[in-house]
Amino acid sequence: MKTLGLLMVSFFITGFAFGQNTKTIKPVKKVNKIVTPVTSQPAVTSEELEQKVGEQASESPVHVTDIDGNLYPQIKIGNQVFLAGNLKVTHFKNGDPIPLITENELWNNATQPGYCFLFNNQENITEYGVLYNFYVVTDSRGVCPEGWKVPSYNEWKTLQSYLETQGLNAGALKIPGFTYWTEPNEGATNTTGFNGKGSGSRVTNFGGKNDSGLCWSSTEYDAGKSWSFGLVYIHSGLVASTNPKTSGFSVRCMKE
Repeated sequence: MKTLGLLMVSFFITGFAFGQNTKTIKPVKKVNKIVTPVTSQPAVTSEELEQKVGEQASESPVHVTDIDGNLYPQIKIGNQVFLAGNLKVTHFKNGDPIPLITENELWNNATQPGYCFLFNNQENITEYGVLYNFYVVTDSRGVCPEGWKVPSYNEWKTLQSYLETQGLNAGALKIPGFTYWTEPNEGATNTTGFNGKGSGSRVTNFGGKNDSGLCWSSTEYDAGKSWSFGLVYIHSGLVASTNPKTSGFSVRCMKE
């Protein structure tokens, strides 16, 4: 399992590096610099910063219900609000069923929406949610609850930047300990209440349980690949990577 986890992490980091070396040009928004007087402030410890983020995360304790009746707490991180759990729904927002695909050959050649349970074991839905291909993410019927959406590449990057401004890293998104993560579960504190778990994936085959947890963004990379963001057990970064649209990853919804 460790060998598989290391191979997957290597794949994710390689995908990230490949995505960063492309010559895609993103528009740059010009921001007028505002200079404010500098005042003397007492030093703030990392523990105080984590407490600040934790208090902010608890401002939105109301639960959200999906079309199947699953309940999710919502948490605020900076100016963004996320569901504090991976999506479990098996129907689109309008009630249409999402096709369940269990066979590997059908999954790997899919060009239409599909979902599966990790290792095709329905019992995994309780702790890890459902795995979806990218065609579910972009389907016009919508997979997130009303008023929610799949975060874009830039919105995931906003989350990452906010943590950095607070002196934190993506370890603040991971549940600590070794129930949902393989050792060493580097940097895990779950300060934000995001409840990130090693929910695994389906890329050709199933794998990565407790080693990695990847979530789709809504942003395509090219005709065959799309962006995802992931947490891994061996470091505390938020890893951006490009993966085939047929990959099975988690979905973490964000408030519109």
